[in-house]
Amino acid sequence: KESSSAAEEDRLATGALVQKLESDGERLRYQRLQGAGPDTGWVSVRLKDGKDLLVKSDKRPSRATAPQPSAVHEQALAAPAEIAHGDITGSSGSGTWRLLSEDSPGRGQQLRLLFRFTGTPFEDERLQEPKIGHLKSNGDGDASRLAFGLPVVEHDSCRVSTVAGAMQYVGDCLGLGGSDVISRSRALMHVVGSEAMRNEVFNSAYEKMLERKRRMATYTSGPYLKWMGHFERYLRTSAATAEAEGRAKGPFLLGAKLCYADLALYDAFTSIWDLGCYGRDEAERAQKFPYVCALVQAVATQPNMKGYGRPHADFYVAQLGELPSAPSPATVGGVFAPLARERLWEVTGGGDKGGILVRIGKDTASPAEANRLSTGALVKELELDGERLRYRRLTGTGPDTGWVSTKLKSDGKELLTRSSKQAPGPPVLPEGSWQVLYNDLPGRGEQLRLLFAFTATPFEDKRLRDHAAVDALKSAEIGDASPLAFDFVPIVRHGPYNVSTTAGAMQYAGECLGLIEDDAYARARAAMFVVASESMRNEVFYPANNAMMARKSKRRFASFDGEAYLRCLDHFELYLRSAAARAEVQGFEAGPFVL
Repeated sequence: KESSSAAEEDRLATGALVQKLESDGERLRYQRLQGAGPDTGWVSVRLKDGKDLLVKSDKRPSRATAPQPSAVHEQALAAPAEIAHGDITGSSGSGTWRLLSEDSPGRGQQLRLLFRFTGTPFEDERLQEPKIGHLKSNGDGDASRLAFGLPVVEHDSCRVSTVAGAMQYVGDCLGLGGSDVISRSRALMHVVGSEAMRNEVFNSAYEKMLERKRRMATYTSGPYLKWMGHFERYLRTSAATAEAEGRAKGPFLLGAKLCYADLALYDAFTSIWDLGCYGRDEAERAQKFPYVCALVQAVATQPNMKGYGRPHADFYVAQLGELPSAPSPATVGGVFAPLARERLWEVTGGGDKGGILVRIGKDTASPAEANRLSTGALVKELELDGERLRYRRLTGTGPDTGWVSTKLKSDGKELLTRSSKQAPGPPVLPEGSWQVLYNDLPGRGEQLRLLFAFTATPFEDKRLRDHAAVDALKSAEIGDASPLAFDFVPIVRHGPYNVSTTAGAMQYAGECLGLIEDDAYARARAAMFVVASESMRNEVFYPANNAMMARKSKRRFASFDGEAYLRCLDHFELYLRSAAARAEVQGFEAGPFVL
């Protein structure tokens, strides 16, 4: 504050717009909103001879557009405008749309598809370095247009970052959003899932091709098969539930109605298939993943898709050349082995004894469980050795797992018979009741517990003590009875509904409990912040926590690498500061919260 204190190297540019943080006589501490110079510091309001250096202004931060229609000037606020947007109700596609994305394979294509599918004009700004660096807050300060990185969708004065937030906002505005709380949350959940699949399946294969500078005929298929299995199971069980309840079933995530998440999945699936390294036989693919292939086909045959083509395939050819010769049938069979249906058994014996005997081990002399496996119970086969069966119980009562005999030795009477019944879906909670299912590890699920505590909502807090407890709930163990959409937690359960991923679960619970406005822009920004907060947790909290836990003494650190911490906090600080500044300039009530 003292005029004799050290001066900054750079000057605050003439014409810059600043926000007053503190004043003391002729000295002003500011936050720069527009123009060049230090982000913050102390300046004199006027010279000693009385000449004004700064004057109060009723100007509002504005976005200037460059003369070229294909480019946007970097001079813009980072935060979406905190203004009343009554014209954005969740079904309005009016206004000017702009997409900022990295000019790399797959980046932003799901959003381009969404605009094209709805016939919505938009400006497609594909960015490369060094321009991406210039747009960041460390290059443009508060004029940065990147809240948390690319992609970014700009809609008049609104701006939404992250794939999940941007897809939800555009989908809601253009009529492809969900019609109720559960459908909105499931759509968001599947966009998050599609991006997780893209990161694990597409990125690893594509980066290897870039490294080799050529296409590959095959690539490790484990992650690919895992993710395809997750989406196949969700679509299959959703169709079975709709049929059982007499509702219209369809090929899409929400049934007969296509939503923005179907387009996100279509884009993710085709970007992976067009790489050509996960098998190319479409008939075999359809045999193994009939529901996934039906969704992709249903999207591809929509009238709005006419002329869309396969942009991912075209890009791969241009960058890496044509596909090599097709792999041998043996290799293809390894990728697309026939789908192994779950082997289910039904308990038919033990009716006069309340069920059949269960032993801890395979040996018939091993200790017996206290309770019997009830007659009529449906079990999944985990291992079969002669007439001894190790099972996982799906329905009925009795031990969850153990060894049983399929028939009696004395007279050969069958105790269990193979069943063609379909494995049941996840068990349904009582109407209106809530459950949080999460790892019992630092930070895991606490945001959901806080949400329920804040709203004074009773819930069952089911903490899974170790990896074995999580594994026991996965589809590999209990098939379609698994409540885990993508074989990972968290999951929020509410009566008949299960919602996975932190973003999906927080949105569902937040909407149900009155902590999100029924507004497309509000929902999208809330989703954007949850995704960003989880990204910060993964980048900042877990490296430090894991390093502490790895020490033999399991002790705390006095300090840790702070680069990621400072960068992430700066993103949130920038957004909140810019939003408050806009609200003040525009005469709206400013507040400390995200919305």
